Amino acid sequence: MAEQAEKKFQNLRGSVGGWFKRDSTKNFANSIGVIKRQMETPTKLSSKPTIEEGVDGDKRLVKEGPNKYLYIKMMGQWLKTKLNESDLKASNETSTSTSTDTTTTTTSSPTSTNFNAQYDTGDSADNLEGHSSYLIACKETASTGYQATNTTKYASPDLSNGSKMYTSAGASTVWTPYDLTSSSNPNYHYFSMDGSPKLLFKVDYEGNITGVRSRIPSDLTVSGETLSATSIRLTISGNCEITETVRIYYKTAAAGSFTEVTSAISGGNQVSDHSFTYDLTSLSASTTYNIKVRAENGGTQDTSGTTTDEINITTPSSTPSWGTLNDFTLTAFGLAEGSAVQEYQTVAKTITITNGTAAANSTTVSLVKDSGDALEYEVALSTTGDPGIGGTANSGTGYQSSRSVNLGSGTLYMRFRHRFKLAFVGNDANVSVTFANTNGSLANKTDLDITMVNETGPG
Repeated sequence: MAEQAEKKFQNLRGSVGGWFKRDSTKNFANSIGVIKRQMETPTKLSSKPTIEEGVDGDKRLVKEGPNKYLYIKMMGQWLKTKLNESDLKASNETSTSTSTDTTTTTTSSPTSTNFNAQYDTGDSADNLEGHSSYLIACKETASTGYQATNTTKYASPDLSNGSKMYTSAGASTVWTPYDLTSSSNPNYHYFSMDGSPKLLFKVDYEGNITGVRSRIPSDLTVSGETLSATSIRLTISGNCEITETVRIYYKTAAAGSFTEVTSAISGGNQVSDHSFTYDLTSLSASTTYNIKVRAENGGTQDTSGTTTDEINITTPSSTPSWGTLNDFTLTAFGLAEGSAVQEYQTVAKTITITNGTAAANSTTVSLVKDSGDALEYEVALSTTGDPGIGGTANSGTGYQSSRSVNLGSGTLYMRFRHRFKLAFVGNDANVSVTFANTNGSLANKTDLDITMVNETGPG
């Protein structure tokens, strides 16, 4: 570094020789300063690094929203610290700094936090406890023998996940809910805030703040499929931690107002990721329905989530029918030498059924060999997706020459297979397939034929 600086200085000196002679001491110092600034490698503002980027010792200045952070990579991990504006002033401003050897650390003051709690009426009101769940905290229901109350503590740096709660603005003593110890189970209590923002949060036995969330029921999602000409099955999903009821609205596209029904969420399903189904019945065939839902609870305020956007689902015709599936060829390959019986070959297919009967084993697919030779010609069924090569994926039935499932309307997923046998090469089989449903007005579908071929590959 010194050799490079000296070389730069000599070049600079040659170019400003006359100027250097007039005031050699001053200009020498200035020149060295210029060279040092030219050779500095400051940490520049850049984008947020990924975990794979950089090596130990690398630094990044990153702006995230209104905040600025310094990232440093150490032992393969990026560490970051929030940067605050310093009290340094420009050279022409008055500065109160008296020593360059003093390091000042700027810390933000704890945030005064007013929230609802409870205390045992037989104890001091200072022995504050929280509630046993988000929902109870949201409803602000005091336990038997307890008194609901309101208190102010201090969250540092603010009421957010990872902060701590303190007893005073000086943040010298951590505040913990009464009757919590390191062996408590659960080891945190739930609290609610009436002010702005209206939040729910948890505090554990070390004063740690976690689980900060809105006290408004979370938004849900809804999708649907037809079960028959007169019924639709809805799938409703989302965070149900503080949801007691889901209100379901539906109407025909031409109707002016919605019909409302509700579905209760049991305590065991009041979790962060819950999904359930609800069937709308006694509908009209060949009709489009507009449907939307929202989450609700019986809290003291902000009891309803946002209503979802409407989805549109059209019920099918009341006439039962099968979909279309064309004839196809299924070839099992094997070797001319070696084992006479070798691997299975499969193919995935689907067919739809409308307005059939949805009772147990109501839909059956059967295979019959009409001519030629085929070994182990079989089918596997599923109502939710491809049963796969093994025949059991998506709750598949496994393989047999005849299989049944519970399906009245919707898509039937199938895998057909047969197995190579060397002795059958050159004598292709014709296998006929029959689709049947227990709905008396839905005739069997018998027009599908499969050509099963045995073909040798290189030995």
